[in-house]
Amino acid sequence: MSFIFKKLLLFSLITSCYYSYGQVKIGDNPTTIDPTSLLELESTSKVLVLSRVTDTEMLNLTPLNGALVYNIDEDCVFYYNGIEWNNMCATTPGGEGGTGDETITTIVRNENGTYTYFNEDGQETLIFFDGVDEGGNQLLLGEPGSIFFAANDGTPAEKNNRLYWDDTKEQLGVGTNKTNARLSVSGSISTPITFLSGTIGPSENHHTLLINGDTEIFLPSPADSEGVMYVIKKLGVFEVTVPFSYYDSNHVQSFTIPADERIVWLQSSGFTWEQIN
Repeated sequence: MSFIFKKLLLFSLITSCYYSYGQVKIGDNPTTIDPTSLLELESTSKVLVLSRVTDTEMLNLTPLNGALVYNIDEDCVFYYNGIEWNNMCATTPGGEGGTGDETITTIVRNENGTYTYFNEDGQETLIFFDGVDEGGNQLLLGEPGSIFFAANDGTPAEKNNRLYWDDTKEQLGVGTNKTNARLSVSGSISTPITFLSGTIGPSENHHTLLINGDTEIFLPSPADSEGVMYVIKKLGVFEVTVPFSYYDSNHVQSFTIPADERIVWLQSSGFTWEQIN
């Protein structure tokens, strides 16, 4: 072995030992390296590519703590914590078998009081709480029999002693919560009063008709007005005719209201108009 070869061999050994305990910089600016770095990569055009493995290949590896691989089945980087592989794309480490089964999920607050949960596959689950149904509609809980209404500020309100529904008897109370008929009213009732003369056709907007001249009253079809009641009062001696007729208190068909009758109450039976006073 020549002297020159021996010198080259010695130089190589010394150099390799130096780099075994030194720092390595690969890429751009090879002479600039952070003093705490063992290995540095720097490039604007090249990247570090990790070992690419399948789920099965990854799980067969038991590397040092901190090892990294790119799992091509999960399309994500995994790291090894000394016990299991953990998906770095997941919100929580591990998962069954350490394959990071748990991925990012979200909960979105809707504008109707409900929430929507999106799982890792993008599937939606609607979450609703007491007071809100599946469609996001507000479910109001109040005293039994309460009928809700919008208060001055727009919020739901109830006044059980002023507006009441007896669900057992199916009776409505206005001004009271004690009912004894389909409609029980405690207090006064206001109905429309209309001054009329000439040719008229009462509608659902009329109740009390004050006749102040000769008048022809065309009553609506009794079949479409079952239960509807009109109070007709003549304010003088006027001729009042009813072309479609009504049945007077003696159940005699009549086409005029007698001159001496100042007040007539008519109600539809669903078949005919009947005088009920």
